[in-house]
Amino acid sequence: AVTQSIEYARRSNATVFVVPFLGHNFGVGEEAGSILEAIAETHGERIVFIHEAAVTSEMIRSARTRWDLRVETYETEAELVTRIRLFVATIMNREQFGDLKALD
Repeated sequence: AVTQSIEYARRSNATVFVVPFLGHNFGVGEEAGSILEAIAETHGERIVFIHEAAVTSEMIRSARTRWDLRVETYETEAELVTRIRLFVATIMNREQFGDLKALD
């Protein structure tokens, strides 16, 4: 299953990891870590981690330094949607008018 997720992320213009607070954080890093190890070096500008403010995870904390990723928090569903929209719009604008090469 992780191989499929890696290939999907590799071909995506933007990849968003959303981590809601569900009372625990078991497994937050397993699949995400595998994907990041495979694509962060070449697709890091296209990846964002957005986690609910109450979520704590060593993997999320280290994402900024280990893979130089953008990490954001949200408190409401509306804020989450706004953050995702802004991230995706930025990627699209950078591809069309800026410094980010479009994917083949």
